[in-house]
Amino acid sequence: MKKTKIIATIGPASDNFETIERMALAGMNVCRLNFSFGTPEEHFDMIKKVRDVSAKLNKPLAIIQCIQGPKIRMGKLKAPVTVKKDQLFVLTGRTEHKDEYTLPTTYEQIASDTEVGKTILIADGKIIAQVVSVDKGKKEVTCKVTEGGTILTGKGINLPYTKISLPSLTPKDIEDVKFAVKSGNIDYIDMSFVRHPEDVSKLRTILKELGGENIGIIAKIEKPEAVENIDGIIDEADGIMVARGDLADEVSFAKVPVIQKEIIRKASKKGKFTIVATEMLSSMVDNQLPTRAEASDVANAVFDGTDCVMLSNESAMGKFPVESVKVMAEIVIEAEKSIYRDGYSPKFELPDVHKLNEAICKAASELSYTLDNEVMAVFSRSGLTARILSKFRPECSIFAATLSRKTYQQLAIVHNINPIFIDDAQLGNNPYVTIPTMIKKYLLDNKLASKGQKMIGITGNFDTEQQWEINTIRVHAI
Repeated sequence: MKKTKIIATIGPASDNFETIERMALAGMNVCRLNFSFGTPEEHFDMIKKVRDVSAKLNKPLAIIQCIQGPKIRMGKLKAPVTVKKDQLFVLTGRTEHKDEYTLPTTYEQIASDTEVGKTILIADGKIIAQVVSVDKGKKEVTCKVTEGGTILTGKGINLPYTKISLPSLTPKDIEDVKFAVKSGNIDYIDMSFVRHPEDVSKLRTILKELGGENIGIIAKIEKPEAVENIDGIIDEADGIMVARGDLADEVSFAKVPVIQKEIIRKASKKGKFTIVATEMLSSMVDNQLPTRAEASDVANAVFDGTDCVMLSNESAMGKFPVESVKVMAEIVIEAEKSIYRDGYSPKFELPDVHKLNEAICKAASELSYTLDNEVMAVFSRSGLTARILSKFRPECSIFAATLSRKTYQQLAIVHNINPIFIDDAQLGNNPYVTIPTMIKKYLLDNKLASKGQKMIGITGNFDTEQQWEINTIRVHAI
């Protein structure tokens, strides 16, 4: 079974029930919804389709809401504008496009936050310009083109190594967060352009005030400040996404591979899941097969120890969304076959309160290699034990049973975790006995294990306050 999880961004190429179902069958574990586009009604409809597919296939599918953050974009243009090398044009903090080469942006303070000599990148770095003058009074930045191209409405603007004064959460972001809580079906919020740990804690506070404290937060690393503050950001977030598109524009593409490896290493030590994203199979937007370099890119992310790999335009806008998932799954499976255990014995830096879970998970993982076992089972109400166990990279597949529907969906993003939902009414008076029995029945019914096979079980008991406490490893015969 595939261990590394696949996230697919849903868009016009994949926003129907049939395609979502086919992508789930091909290996998709998580659906990402980009809230930079679409209406609340469209998002509600999309969430329903994902949950309906999940129910039909009896397969958990986590849902990520991607909030836009302080992204600077080109404003609404009367028509596309083509600029050539050495040509001058103006970026403004105004909204109207009156003169062809005086272009509006979504950032009113653009003239206040940049200076002469700085580089400005447009459309994912395809168009490059140098700032030659700044007029703060007129809110205008005059630029000289060094790499030309055609500028379209809504294209992104990057100001590398420039500290922008926009807040980490825009008014639109806060409205989208309210939507996430109200819907009751968003598992994670993907927070764009995080710069400081406080950005994440601010979102955490807002979620708690709205009653959405069970929604996980993924911090997207795409700014130089985020790289500088990565340790604190990892502490605050539930997961980390290496968003290589904007990151490459901001810090230079040559630094991204090293940053990717370092972030994965640091996040894994803290027990946090990681996602590698952007242009992993970019050529499959138009082609049925990836380039050799793209195949190597996906495999190397697996070798680096990422929990998830992600499709963006490939699944949202491309001609072959289902095929992209299939290809990514094939590459992941082949890469996982060649991973040696010696590279996956991390020394964690977890809070002391989790030390018992850590010790039990480490012992169970070691046992999976000693027994050459194929099945491991854990019961976890919040998903914490399953997440820790995943980080030890046991040899066999992990099946995580939970009484929480939210935990069931959220665990779909965690490396090598196959969630099982158990109805509370089925638990009985002796969960120590009932839970392993129910998991064994599930495995046999779904042909995921065979009779006589050994199952390493991690379980425990409810304490006097009815809190589940992990305290036992037991080898069961299925």
